[in-house]
Amino acid sequence: MGDKTKIIVRPEVGIGDVIMTTAVLKSLSFSAPGIPIIVSVNENKKELLEGLLNENGGAIAKIVGFDYVSERSEALIDFRGYLNLNQDLSGINYYSSLIDIARVQLREQDFDFSLRRNIPPEVRFDNVKRLKEEVKKGKEKVENIKEKYGDKPIVWIAPRTQGSKNRMPQSFPPRKDFWHKLVDECKERFIFYELRAPEELPICDKVEPRQGESYSFAAQSEIIRASVAGIGLNGMGIQFAYALGKKKMVVLLGPTHPNAIIYKGSEKEMLTIPSLESFENSSYCRGCGMVGYSNIESYKKKKEVMKKRYPRFDFDFETKVAIESGNVEKLRAAPNCRELKEGEHFYDCWKDLEVKKVVEKLESLL
Repeated sequence: MGDKTKIIVRPEVGIGDVIMTTAVLKSLSFSAPGIPIIVSVNENKKELLEGLLNENGGAIAKIVGFDYVSERSEALIDFRGYLNLNQDLSGINYYSSLIDIARVQLREQDFDFSLRRNIPPEVRFDNVKRLKEEVKKGKEKVENIKEKYGDKPIVWIAPRTQGSKNRMPQSFPPRKDFWHKLVDECKERFIFYELRAPEELPICDKVEPRQGESYSFAAQSEIIRASVAGIGLNGMGIQFAYALGKKKMVVLLGPTHPNAIIYKGSEKEMLTIPSLESFENSSYCRGCGMVGYSNIESYKKKKEVMKKRYPRFDFDFETKVAIESGNVEKLRAAPNCRELKEGEHFYDCWKDLEVKKVVEKLESLL
């Protein structure tokens, strides 16, 4: 172990990435119970981790800012850039890749212990004193929903994601009304609760919470706990629900490889569209894994793999210019898809998605 007496963990910046990292933190605490674990995150992510502080019975000794500079006595596990492994494209599991990265970085800093892979992520708010009122607001919202709609079961939805538009079916023109149609199809049987950021408008006018309502993570956790299942994309929603112990969900993947998403042992509760079989047998463009914060080398690897999987594949003009110039900012501003041929649309990896398929998957969970 050398002279290192603490371990600093710096997650990737995404909310879902921070949530997933909690599983690594718990694994570290099991493998090195005497070593303080400090997490370095942005201020707006700290709420997700407070329930795991030592003082609240968790694995974390301290939470510090994202700009924290580690000292010589502190080993650093830095997960920034881990998505450059192209998990979306190759089918490497996100969580498994985090464990592998942590093990390599610890070994490089003279730590030699194994990390368990069977520990789920966890998010808690009910054990944090300052969040008691937020938890109460969530419970009150659940009661309000029951009073308003009766005994209809709650289904959470997470229709948006950060990082790339290709991970949202509504970015594909023929599916721009997908969420409206889904809610209309099921509104007599379910109450749909949308997980969304405070500045976002409701995806449609038949979902909770209504426009103008905004709830914290702590409050929304109570709505998720009261739900029977969820429908989400490759993003924060599915990680949040899973970390709350609510595994029943239908995950709409578009370009993402199913193996990247599914936690081991949850295959019967985390149902994906497409399934692994239909994903691997698809003959059209799918699996590029375009993520707006990948680097130049990551994109070059994407093209190499996609050419084998889909011979017509090439990057759109803006992406090619960004790669050739090595300009990461231009890369992030590019459409993050491919050059279109006649009769093709951006993001047509969503063209097989149908409301009927989603409803059938949801019903099979209940």
